[in-house]
Amino acid sequence: MQEAFKIVSVEPSEAPDDLDGANWYCYIIGRGTNRIRGYRQGNLTSITESLEEIVVNLNERRKGRYLHFPPRTSRGQKPAGTDREVGPAVTAGGSGDQAAAGK
Repeated sequence: MQEAFKIVSVEPSEAPDDLDGANWYCYIIGRGTNRIRGYRQGNLTSITESLEEIVVNLNERRKGRYLHFPPRTSRGQKPAGTDREVGPAVTAGGSGDQAAAGK
């Protein structure tokens, strides 16, 4: 059986470049030689709880199960189990239709 994702470390850190504030932590989630490094702001308890949920989701996703993240679909396809259409992307200038029309 393949190794599962796990929290490797969570350590106090300076704010990442271009961000301000205090109480930053740098975390590493790993599986074998694969590493995910990220930064979160807050208190250690809430950050650790969030990371534990992320690890559970990563491990379930690796097994083909999805707890909180539905499988990704190609643009224009209906998500499995729904009847709603996926609409055009919305850009900063408005809806996808407006952007396509050059408005």
